[in-house]
Amino acid sequence: MNQNETIFNRSFSLMLFTGFLLFLSITMVSPIMASYAISLNVTGGLVGFLAGLFSMSSLIIRPICGKAVDLKNKKKILMGSYFVVFLAMLGYAFSVSIQMLFFFRILHGLAWGFASTTSMTVAIDALPHKRIASGIGFYAMMQTTATAIAPMVGLYIAGHYGYRATYLTGAMMALLGLMMTPFVLTTPPKNSHLSLLRSIKFSELIEKKAMLPALLTCCNAMTGAAIGTFLALYAKKLGIEGIGLYFTVNAIAMLASRPLLGYMTERFGLMKIILPCEGLMALSVIGLAFSTSLTSILIVAIVMGIGSSGASPALIAACINSTTKDKRGVATSTNYVGLDSGLFLGAFIAGLLVNWVGYFGAFAFFSIPILVTSTIYAFSKKDNTKTQPFIEIDLTEIN
Repeated sequence: MNQNETIFNRSFSLMLFTGFLLFLSITMVSPIMASYAISLNVTGGLVGFLAGLFSMSSLIIRPICGKAVDLKNKKKILMGSYFVVFLAMLGYAFSVSIQMLFFFRILHGLAWGFASTTSMTVAIDALPHKRIASGIGFYAMMQTTATAIAPMVGLYIAGHYGYRATYLTGAMMALLGLMMTPFVLTTPPKNSHLSLLRSIKFSELIEKKAMLPALLTCCNAMTGAAIGTFLALYAKKLGIEGIGLYFTVNAIAMLASRPLLGYMTERFGLMKIILPCEGLMALSVIGLAFSTSLTSILIVAIVMGIGSSGASPALIAACINSTTKDKRGVATSTNYVGLDSGLFLGAFIAGLLVNWVGYFGAFAFFSIPILVTSTIYAFSKKDNTKTQPFIEIDLTEIN
């Protein structure tokens, strides 16, 4: 693919737009899934299992997706995955039994695994090599914006027009994204002649060189999942009202700090951004454990937002930078495996810890994996302490 020198070339702009629709459609249905399941007579225990099915499905399929993206036509995978997301949304809207809902939840998770991995890989391929840092930052801002407004949109539509209208709206978003994908330019795979099934080896489904930054992504996701799941209950116990402001302030902090952090990452290198930002995230989760008022919790939201805004795209870049251009799909899926694992484990571990050591101990605990993994990652890069570009592309790998 011929690359323009500008970030906002046709393909990257289209991927921002379609990616926004994808993240918006998926995130807007999450807050209503539990209540929708209960309306179909799903019992309390199965509601939690249903919520986990989505992450489990995407987690299982991601390594295979990464290999497929590296070997096969990216545009076809992109179009196919968006179409299946569309079908899953329609399936939600017209489900009349528990079995149907569970089937479409699994289908949705599998499609999300393919769609999100392929979308990011195609978006990165569309960027000029010297502007990948800023491009990933803009892609991360798109994700943050979508996930910040989606719950409000989903709850509003469900409250005023019903569950079916919410799912049909999500389906139309996926369909609109699908209609845009034919206009995206994608790079042809180098080894398209290879059979995907024969090429799948367990040792190649995960990019080993990307495992440390992906593990750090997992730690961050665990922290976010724990906060997202138990913050409201923690605030209720403390008698704090308006806790929803945490998520709004957190999203604003992420969006506001993203341009500056993107510039600083390009200027000073990955490690000089990742480590301080991970420190801010660890500090904020400890601060949350000590918080007893809305004001202190909102300060935590700002610090956490800044830390996450710098760490998240930098860790994605670290995964991609760890390997060659023809393995970007596997590297991207490795990062998402870390993300999905963290989201799945975070709420589960936090639930156990709340029962054992209370909210203080539960929140404070999540600073430990962040600090330990950051330290290991820092020592693994000890020989690369000189300032390096945000993305270091080996030009010999490019045709």
